[in-house]
Amino acid sequence: ITLKKFFFDIINLQKNKLIYKFYIKNSLKADLTKNFIFVALQCEPERQANPQGGFFFNQLKMIDFLSKSVPKNYLIYVKEHISQFKSYQNCCLSKNNKYYQKIINLKNVKLINFDYNSFELIDKARMVALVSGSVGFESLVRKKNVLLFGHAWYESMFGIYKIKTIKDTRQAIKSIDNQENKITDYEISKFISKVEKISTFGFLDELGVSNHIKNTNQKNKNIQNIFKILKLHILQNYVRTY
Repeated sequence: ITLKKFFFDIINLQKNKLIYKFYIKNSLKADLTKNFIFVALQCEPERQANPQGGFFFNQLKMIDFLSKSVPKNYLIYVKEHISQFKSYQNCCLSKNNKYYQKIINLKNVKLINFDYNSFELIDKARMVALVSGSVGFESLVRKKNVLLFGHAWYESMFGIYKIKTIKDTRQAIKSIDNQENKITDYEISKFISKVEKISTFGFLDELGVSNHIKNTNQKNKNIQNIFKILKLHILQNYVRTY
């Protein structure tokens, strides 16, 4: 480690602590009896925000869309991903006090503290909104509709509302309020069954490989599994036969 890197890490660590303190000071308890949309923020920098967030890689755009779209009797509860404040995430490189202040300044938006886990907020919310991430799938299997502003592997699942515009947002909220597209056990099972049929065993990241693959043979098998499914996808979707 270089001296320059050492000082860089120390300075960032102090900045991260100050941002965390600001969040804790300005986040509130949630009134779970209200009509609210639960917004689950993604860590940044991370692929689920960028590139998978697309136009909404800046998650403030998503919150702004929601703020302009919800009925008057609605609130928007925004909760940060707890990992955003872990040392390895280096929060100050992507978010700061101004970021959270912009959220607080929106009259129908509340920054929620960490007293609540995601499942509690999902179950009490009218719907869930996010750019991507596992909370979306967790919501769907708990029969809660999702406003998806970015891209996710589960985006074709029943109960998803893909959002691109404010008009989309308003129509989706109205549809859910009218209890259209209610998620059933059948729809959940059907989607999971389809996923199982096109899935293979494997790990894409170094953490998964190091934790679950113990020898060279397993490593080679992992590579073969991934190659096989990628080849099948390419042949089915991109290669034309004449």
